[in-house]
Amino acid sequence: CAQARLGQPSFPVCRRVEPVERAPTFYSNKQTPMATKRRKVDVECRIFQDTWTEKYFFIQHFGTPTCLICHSSVSVNKEVNIRRHYETKHPKFSEISGQARKHEVHNLKWGL
Repeated sequence: CAQARLGQPSFPVCRRVEPVERAPTFYSNKQTPMATKRRKVDVECRIFQDTWTEKYFFIQHFGTPTCLICHSSVSVNKEVNIRRHYETKHPKFSEISGQARKHEVHNLKWGL
């Protein structure tokens, strides 16, 4: 330190700082120091529920849930994903209820 060389006392006393030892860094995806296993959707065994057809106008088409109204598919068989699609994209269909709803599902299935 400059003040210590001039013979003047300085507070705090200048000290040499030792380098901090760091944990090794891994850049590959194979192993990380605190690796956690990611959940896989296929392992969770999510099954399409038949009640979702009448509630949300969805059917299972070639293994993926497909909307009967706009023919778009949802990637994961979770009720929250299907409900979100139905409520955001097709809010006017929530007005249909009872026998009219069943009739509309039947007509949309034949249109697919």
